[in-house]
Amino acid sequence: MPLKSPASFFKGAINAAFARYFIPFYLLMGTGVCVLWGIKVLPDVFIAFLAIYLITLLLYFYQQPGFPFSLEKTAVQGGANAIKVFGLMALAALVGFLHFALLKWFDFGSRMLIPVYAGAIYYVNKIMVYSKITWMEVDRVNNYS
Repeated sequence: MPLKSPASFFKGAINAAFARYFIPFYLLMGTGVCVLWGIKVLPDVFIAFLAIYLITLLLYFYQQPGFPFSLEKTAVQGGANAIKVFGLMALAALVGFLHFALLKWFDFGSRMLIPVYAGAIYYVNKIMVYSKITWMEVDRVNNYS
């Protein structure tokens, strides 16, 4: 069945990889953190999960929308996206420092980040992706021969 937009394909790919590989690892790690520091850090573990998911989505969707195995290895390893990746890593560091600063400012300050992250994830998944990943952009990037 033809897709109206290729964004659904790319969203499914990142969500499947996240669900298959990252969530089980993060559940084990989050359980270990809660065992070590107590249940009081559970909201922070959840906030960190949301932040990681948001940064992962941004990193994935700001790359060129290449279908898996459609680009040559040298093209995939090119440095065209390096500036974007470094910028998003700086954003990830800023998000971590914001969480830390809000936690130091007052005890429940970091809980304010939950609706912010949830809103940003919603925006990225429902609005930004469909404007960023179009069939024209996919055709420009991929080599079908």
